Amino acid sequence: MKRFFHILPKRVLYPLLAFLVLGIGYLFCTSSSSPAQGSYPDLEAAHPSIIFSEHLSVTHLPEAQHRVAILDPTRQDTVARYLLVPRQDVEKVSPRPNERIIPIPVRRVVCLGLSTIGALEVLNERASIVGIESVTKLYDNDLNERLRAGALDTLGRGKNINARKIKELDPDIILWSPLPGYPGAAVAPEELADRVVLSYDIYERTPLGRAEWLKFIGLLMGKAKTADSLFSATASRYESLRLIAQDRPERPRVVFAQRVENGWQIPYPAGYADYLLHDANSKFVPLKGSIVGLTLSSQELLGRYRDAEYWLSWEIPGIQTLEQFGELDPEIRGIQAFRNGQVYLNTRLVDIQGGNEYWEQGWYHPDLILQDLVYILHPSLQAHGAVHNYWMQLQ
Repeated sequence: MKRFFHILPKRVLYPLLAFLVLGIGYLFCTSSSSPAQGSYPDLEAAHPSIIFSEHLSVTHLPEAQHRVAILDPTRQDTVARYLLVPRQDVEKVSPRPNERIIPIPVRRVVCLGLSTIGALEVLNERASIVGIESVTKLYDNDLNERLRAGALDTLGRGKNINARKIKELDPDIILWSPLPGYPGAAVAPEELADRVVLSYDIYERTPLGRAEWLKFIGLLMGKAKTADSLFSATASRYESLRLIAQDRPERPRVVFAQRVENGWQIPYPAGYADYLLHDANSKFVPLKGSIVGLTLSSQELLGRYRDAEYWLSWEIPGIQTLEQFGELDPEIRGIQAFRNGQVYLNTRLVDIQGGNEYWEQGWYHPDLILQDLVYILHPSLQAHGAVHNYWMQLQ
C-alpha cells in the first residue's frame, strides 16, 4: 500500500491521505473498544492506523496487544520488532524470533533525543521521564524546574552516555531517536540494548509522517486514543491550510539554507523541508544529496538563489538580527530576500537558556509550522496583528 502512495504526485497524495486519516481515525476511535479492553483500565482503548509514516508499522492484536516494526530507511530493512503487551499478561505471551516484548503502559523512560521528550510533553507524560541526555537547552518549564531541583537526571552526551547511571535509574525503556549525519548525537549504550526502543521520526520525509510517531509513543504509554485524536486533529488542520495555500495564484521563490561550518546547507529533495514548502505553495528548488542535504559555498548559493523572495533557516546560535545574519557571510547580502528583510528563523519560542520549543514539540505540530509558512509566504492571508507560532522575522 505504501509503495502505491509513493508513486502518486504530491497534489494527489495529501488529499487522499488526509481523507484516509480522518475516515479511518474516526472508524477506529469509535469502534476500538472490545470486551478484552475492559480488563486493562490503564490502557486507552484505540487501534490507531499508521498511514503517513514510511518507517513504522503497527499491527493490532487481540487482548490489547500491538506488534510494531521499525524500518531502517537506509538499508530498507526491519531493524527492530516489538510486541507491546499489557503488564499483567507478559508471562502468558511468547514473542516471535527477533521480537522483544515491551510491557505497557511504560512507566519510566530515559529519553535520548529532544523529539522523544517532546512526544511525552504532548501526551502529558512528563512525569514518566526519569533521565535525559545532558542538554542544557530545554524549553519545557516543568522539566526545567525538575532539572534545577535535581529531580531529573542527566546522562551525558554523544557517545559518552552514562550506562551505569541509566542502570541505577532502572527505566522500562530507553527511547532513542538517532540523528543521521550528526557526530555529536546521543548513542544508546550497547550493554543496555535490551531496553532501547527506536524512534525513527527524524527519518520521515513528510511532516505528517514525523508527527504520526506520536501514535507509537501513545501506544507505549497507554495513551493510544489520546495520541490518535491529537494526530487526527493535526492532520485535518494541516490539510485545510494546505488547500488554502494551494488556492493562491502566486508561488513565491524561497531559499531554505542553514549556515554550517563549511558553507550553506540546503535540504534534500522530497524531504521534510521540501514537503513543507511545497504544501505552503512556494517555489523551492532543493539539491540532490544525503538525508541531511548538500552544502553550497556562498558563491554557489548566491548564483542559485539570488532572486529568492524569502529566506528560511533553522535556528543559528547567536543570531538575533538581520545584520548579524548578514555578518555570517557578506556575499549572501546579494540575495533578494536579505535585501528586502525577508529572512526568518524558527526562533520565536526560545527561552532565556536557549531552549527551543520547535525542537521539542514542533515535530508533532506540523499544522502550526505550515500555518507559519503559509502566512509568511502569503501575507495577505494573515489576520492583522496575528503572530507566528515558531518562526520569527529578523529585524
